[in-house]
This record gives sequence, C-alpha cells and structure tokens, in this order.
Amino acid sequence: MLKLKDLKPVRKKPVCFCGRTLVKSSLGEFCEIHGTDIRIDPIFVDASFQITDLEGEPLHDHFLNESLPQNQFLRLFSSPRQKNLGVTQEEVIYEVRISPGTTKETLLELIEDFLGELEVDNYFFGYIPFRSFQIRRSGIAIYYCFRFEIISSQNLIRFYFTVLPLRRLSDYISWRLNHCNGNIENIKASLQTNRSNVFLSNGELRHIKDIQWDSSKTFPSKIFLDDPKNQNPEIVEIPSRLYQNRTQFFLGTKTENEMFLSLKEIAYQFVNDFIRYLRFQSITADCKKVKNKVKFEDLLGKFIYTPRQFLRTVGEKQNKIMTEKGLLNKLLLNPKTRKTRALLIVSCSATKSSQINSPALLRYLGKTFLFLKHLLLENSWPTHVDLLIVSAKFGLVKPKEPIPFYEQQLTHETVSKTEQIIDDQIENQEFNYIECFLNLSKIYLKAINNLENVLQSIGCSIKKIVENQTKRNIAMIRWLCQRVMDD
Repeated sequence: MLKLKDLKPVRKKPVCFCGRTLVKSSLGEFCEIHGTDIRIDPIFVDASFQITDLEGEPLHDHFLNESLPQNQFLRLFSSPRQKNLGVTQEEVIYEVRISPGTTKETLLELIEDFLGELEVDNYFFGYIPFRSFQIRRSGIAIYYCFRFEIISSQNLIRFYFTVLPLRRLSDYISWRLNHCNGNIENIKASLQTNRSNVFLSNGELRHIKDIQWDSSKTFPSKIFLDDPKNQNPEIVEIPSRLYQNRTQFFLGTKTENEMFLSLKEIAYQFVNDFIRYLRFQSITADCKKVKNKVKFEDLLGKFIYTPRQFLRTVGEKQNKIMTEKGLLNKLLLNPKTRKTRALLIVSCSATKSSQINSPALLRYLGKTFLFLKHLLLENSWPTHVDLLIVSAKFGLVKPKEPIPFYEQQLTHETVSKTEQIIDDQIENQEFNYIECFLNLSKIYLKAINNLENVLQSIGCSIKKIVENQTKRNIAMIRWLCQRVMDD
C-alpha cells in the first residue's frame, strides 16, 4: 500500500491540453506538438507517499514524491465511480428538513420508532448498523451503518452513512482451522504477533496480550487484552466480540468499488423510507444529498492500494526520467562478478506502457515495477543484485532488452510453450549466483522449473513466497532492502 505522508500547497502548472509540459522560449511557452493555440492551467498537488505493508508499517525509508493533477489525486482516495481505483472510507450525507414546530424530543421518538421497525442493533464503531452481509468464506463482512444529528434550530436531521468492512475474530479462527489446515499453536502465535491488533465493538483498538485456549475446544475461552496507550486496565473478551479491520485483510479494488456504490444506493433507499414514515405520521419532510467536500489535509495518513491509474500515471513519468538518466545500466547482468551476486526474478505485469520499442523494465507498469523503478530513481538499487523478468510471451527478458507492446497472459494452456522458450534461453547460459529471490506466482514458477533446478545444482540459495502478489511484493521489498544494507 501507499500512505500519504506529506502534502505541499497546490499550485497551477500551465500545460497543453494533451498533458505535455510547455516548453519555454523567447516567444513564450508552447507545446512541441500543438504549438501555442491551446493551453490549460490545471491545479497540481505535490504529494509524498510511503510504501507500507498491509498493516501500514513502513517497508523502507524512501518516499515516492509525485506531482499529480488535483482531479487525479482526489480520485485516488475518494471516487469509487471510476473502475480500478482504490478508495478509502467515506461518508454519504443526507439532510432531512422537517416542517416547523416539531420539537427535538418528538424527532428523537420518531427516529427511535423508525429504527425499532428496522430492528437495528445498538451503536457499533460509533455508528448504528442497519444492514450487513458476509462476502468471504474467511468471515469478512460488510456493515452498512449510519449516525445522525438533530439541528433543531433549523428543523433539520443530518444522516451520515458509511460502510465498514470487518471480520469477527471468531470467524478468522474458524477459517484458519477449517479451510487453511491451521493448528492451535500456529493460530495463537499469529494472534499474538502479526494479528495482535483487534477492535472492540465501540471502535477502541486493543492488543492481544494472552490467549486461554483449551485444546479440546474449538475457540479460545478467554482473550486477554491490554490498551496500547496504557490508559485502561487489562480486560478479558471472547473472540465473537472482537473484530479485525481492513488492515488485517485485503478486499480487492473491485469489491471496494462495488461496496461504496452500494452504499449510495442503500443510503438513498434508507432516507426515502424514513421520509415516507414521517409522512405517514402526518409530518411534512423533504431531503437533499449534501456534497461531502474533501480537504487535502484530511487525507494525510490515508492509504491507497496502488490502483492501476496511479501506476500508469507514475510509471510513465518514471520511464521518462529513467531514460534521461540512463539508470537501466545498473541492472545489466555482469558475468565477471556474478559469483558474489544475487538474482531477483519477477513476473511481467498486465499493465503496460504503450511506448514504442520500450525496454522491458519500462514497458511494465505493475506494482512490482513501481517499486523497482523507485529504487533506481533514488540511487538505492543494491549493486550486487541482477534482475530478470519472466514474460508470458518472450520468456526470460533482461531489464534493458527492448520488447514490443503485447497482450498475453500465462495460463495452464500456454505455460508449456513459455517453459520451452525459457529452456532454450538458458541452455547455453552460465549462472553462478549465491542467492536468488523468486517473486512469481505458481503458474510462473512452473514456467521456470528447469531454471530453478539449474540454480539449485550450483548451490544457489533460493527464496520464494507462495502467496498472493501483495505478500510476495512485501517479502521482495524486505529482501531488497536487506541487500541495500549489505552494500
């Protein structure tokens, strides 16, 4: 993930309508393609992002500094309308205006009666939940909630709707036991280390201090919690009353987009049902949706999940900088010094640059390549690490090797063909690496099966993570950062 750490004041930057930066001359500013006829003055935001793991912990000390147009910047955080965009929690706000003369006490009674018909629960994470459903067999659930305030001086009720993706701790334990073949000791170790952060139903963060779990029982009987700020005494809870938030699991961009689109529809339906109820009580009411304006300062500390549009925007910019600085030379394979070197092998990405005859590293714009380019731009690439890319179409590709744009995925039907290409490529090559990291999915690992055997035969230490892409990238970043420290 990327965490917004710093934000500079917005500024205007004249550009051509095509997006190219204007070139300055004695005759004024102009676009190299379209001349001086059309120019616009978009507002740019200078932002600094820090790369983190799924728990929000920084993975290294470098920052990704980018200048993005205001509309693109805001979409990264608050617009679920666009496909393939990461979004964070937002509120949908409605105002219901009541006919004059209705007292605050009367409005409270009406709201309580309306909620009584809906059979909603008590306050939950500071909101009132009125609808929920489970979306994963691992126990992840979506809770649609609201809170309200009564402004009696304006005869107004303001509703704030939000959506909370959460998972009960009991559902997580059940999932580990039934679907992941986990044992009690491993689950206890996980809950007391990586997953020690849990939340009470009122939204308070607590840390798991100890677990009382009889091996004859399905769930722990007691979980002992302490306060991370040491302001409250130790408390005891049961798993069904504790929750994990979205830092402990990954929903996926598509699910998040659908989640917030549904929130708008559900909020609209809820408010209209409430107005019909008021009219049934002979109270005149109407409603309007309030535009929830986003302040840039409020976004500090928020996370984005490196959506495809951000990768494409930043990737194209990095490609231009890297071409000018010639930083790709740092990734050339050096046979003379390879005996003390390490090798990193990554898979290609679906998101690609459309530039003509682009080098392989610049062609791909996926999450993995975003970080690799960032290390190069920061002059932080470990000097003793070589890089190879596994392409579904071209086999093993060197970072500086020009490849055309293509659209081909590695599938179970095509993996044998790719494997044959790679076998032909390594037939006359010599590999003398002391260690290797494989950032590859299972299907890509199958394609380099013979290469892996060759590396093992020369005593190369191979590290691979058979997990999803996010966890593989986190492990790769930590591995590379350790290599940088070794320099």
